[in-house]
Amino acid sequence: MSITIRVHLILVSETLSYPISIWFKSSPS
Repeated sequence: MSITIRVHLILVSETLSYPISIWFKSSPS
């Protein structure tokens, strides 16, 4: 059970970090 939740959290974090990283790259620093 905990393993499934852990994998789900990892997938969600990766899915969220991808557009966020693109947004930071496209936005002026």
